[in-house]
Amino acid sequence: MFKSAFYYISAAIILFSVNNNIFAQSSNEDCMTCHSDDSMTYERKGKEISLFVNEDSFSHSVHADVQCVDCHTDFNGEELPHRKGIDIYKVDCSTCHDTESFSASIHGKKKIECSTCHTKHEIKSAKNLDKDLTKLCVNCHKSETVDKYIASKHYTQFLKGAKSPSCNTCHNSTHEIKNADFSKKDVDQLCSTCHGKSHSEFAKSIHFLAKEEGTPSCIDCHGAHHVNKNKYSISSQGCLSCHLDKKRFEKIGKSSLVSFVENYKTSTHANIISQGGEAATCVDCHDNHMIQDVKTTNNKVSKKNLPNTCGTCHDDVVKDFKKSMHGQTLKDGMKYAPSCTDCHGEHNIESVDISSTGKLATKEKCMDCHVKNEEIIKAIGNENSDIVQYEKSAHYLALLNGNDKAATCSDCHGAHLMSEPSDPNSKVNKINQATTCGASGCHPNIAAEYKESVHGKALSNGNLESPVCTDCHGKHQIIRTDDPTSKVAHGKNVAKLCSDCHSDVELAEQYNLPTGKTGTYFESYHGLAVRSGSKYAADCASCHGTHNIRPSSDPLSTINKSNLSITCGTCHPGANLEKSFTSVHLNITKEDYPIQYYIEYFYIGMIILVIGGMLVHNIL
Repeated sequence: MFKSAFYYISAAIILFSVNNNIFAQSSNEDCMTCHSDDSMTYERKGKEISLFVNEDSFSHSVHADVQCVDCHTDFNGEELPHRKGIDIYKVDCSTCHDTESFSASIHGKKKIECSTCHTKHEIKSAKNLDKDLTKLCVNCHKSETVDKYIASKHYTQFLKGAKSPSCNTCHNSTHEIKNADFSKKDVDQLCSTCHGKSHSEFAKSIHFLAKEEGTPSCIDCHGAHHVNKNKYSISSQGCLSCHLDKKRFEKIGKSSLVSFVENYKTSTHANIISQGGEAATCVDCHDNHMIQDVKTTNNKVSKKNLPNTCGTCHDDVVKDFKKSMHGQTLKDGMKYAPSCTDCHGEHNIESVDISSTGKLATKEKCMDCHVKNEEIIKAIGNENSDIVQYEKSAHYLALLNGNDKAATCSDCHGAHLMSEPSDPNSKVNKINQATTCGASGCHPNIAAEYKESVHGKALSNGNLESPVCTDCHGKHQIIRTDDPTSKVAHGKNVAKLCSDCHSDVELAEQYNLPTGKTGTYFESYHGLAVRSGSKYAADCASCHGTHNIRPSSDPLSTINKSNLSITCGTCHPGANLEKSFTSVHLNITKEDYPIQYYIEYFYIGMIILVIGGMLVHNIL
């Protein structure tokens, strides 16, 4: 028994001696004897802490050749557990590494441990750590701001291995992290390292050059972490957040600009965007980085550059405008030549309103220049007396009564492709008038009749003296046909209108027109009645038609022999003239109509004899 006891005591002494020697040397292998046990824990400050060290991971770390005791000091390895060691888990990296710059950084000042980023026993090389550096940052910095960075293009591109900024790109190197207090100059320089072209443009902008405080830097528009590229968000979050700040602009005496910009919120552009569509934002018109003072001639919204700016969205419209009289005079530098915003407005652009209200507004806009601006009238050499007559026209009165089919200026002259009437492409050129007036919703049936008429065919064959719509109805002061003052009012007005051309001897000879027709009409019963003011006697249009005038040889003509009973029957019901009809415009000569010729002179002689006899009788 004593031998057995002596044996165990001796073994314990030997083991202790061996173990004591092991702890004295404290090799990593000795430490791993215990710390490779993943179930090994220790209670510290009321928390159960794992003491496990993954030997494989440690052996592949940059500290693989470093001894545990090089870092873990101030403890007695002979005591198990090492309870009497003073914060054994804390290590002083500065014994090997220069930590002066880190200590001065915001992390150092806040006592952030090296292991927070580098881990404790699985420390990677700096090269490998860079790949996961941003992931390490977001593990600690959990906030809405950081979440924005994680969702940004910078972060997604960084994860793909592209050259894109990580946290330390902006916040300085890993051990010299600064507080996020960047001056405008800092931000500009920082962003320019990647975005050189954008920065060079921004350096020429009014934002960069302005001396007032509060002018924006990159992050004011794009955001610091979100890195906003969406033009709709930039305009609403960036542009409007500043330009609707009344206090900011009151300081520089430009508070009126706030209400001016605020108009955009109710514009058709903003309305389209609010409904999910695509439309112009601030950067589309003013540019994104090289925003220039609107007073400069080269900025995107200067009068001469506006068509090109608007043309990025409204290409077809601007092509028409550049060909127009307005576009050409603008190009030539005419002072009062209109550009896009002169008609459509600036920030308060509304959708084109084709209702009667919108058309009335169009008329007012056109008259502001063509009737009310004396300098423009003088410059273009036109009198405004004819244009102002539009306010007395049937078209204008119809608009006032809510008829949105009635014509306003742009319906006849065009909205953007306005040209001189002499231009063959002009909507009001003689060869195009019937098409213009016959536009859908206006006078399509009348236009179709006119084009098949003797007048319409003559025009299409190149006879520019053939009458068109405005020759008969007038230009701006087009009056209803039932108005007694209308040029085409029934009776003597129509008769005079037609006779102005058809009694012209030179015109008749030039185009081989029959002569004497107007004279014989006025000497006829119909003509005498019309001249006397009859409202019922037949005038030219009663027989020949209004827009569908055709030669008598045309079977469709109202004065073709086969159609006379119908034509005359409108006034003389039951008329049957197909067999007995001879002629209407009788030019009575002794050769053609001898009986009528002598009867006419007989009546003339009788009138002279009777009236003369009465005068002689009364005198005597």
